[in-house]
Amino acid sequence: MNLYYRIWVDAIVKIRSNPLRNEDWKWLIQALMAAAMGVKLMFFIAIFERYVLEVEFYNIGFNFPILDSFIKGALLFFVPPFLLNYLLIFRKDKYELLLKRYSSHNGKLFLAYFFASILLPLSILITAFFLR
Repeated sequence: MNLYYRIWVDAIVKIRSNPLRNEDWKWLIQALMAAAMGVKLMFFIAIFERYVLEVEFYNIGFNFPILDSFIKGALLFFVPPFLLNYLLIFRKDKYELLLKRYSSHNGKLFLAYFFASILLPLSILITAFFLR
């Protein structure tokens, strides 16, 4: 949890330092962190389903394929990290306590986490695709 909180503090300090983000910084950072966590979650669920269970365990069915993909993606990969982050960071303004406890690294820790969370799973999938 220590690293998780350090990443959040680094992101909060960096985004709040931008004067254009005075009003929407909470939503922006929530979306960025939920997206990064969602990509990792998507990657691990895909591996778990394909190679461990060999069964798709999260099938949500709608008659519209685009709507099905969008809702499935949002419910499975974006909402859980969003709720987790809210409960651990923003509920009862816990981020204020975290800002006092942890130091910032001028956004470097957050950027490293964000790009690693997005690029590492994608690069592994692309590599696996071309090695087939």
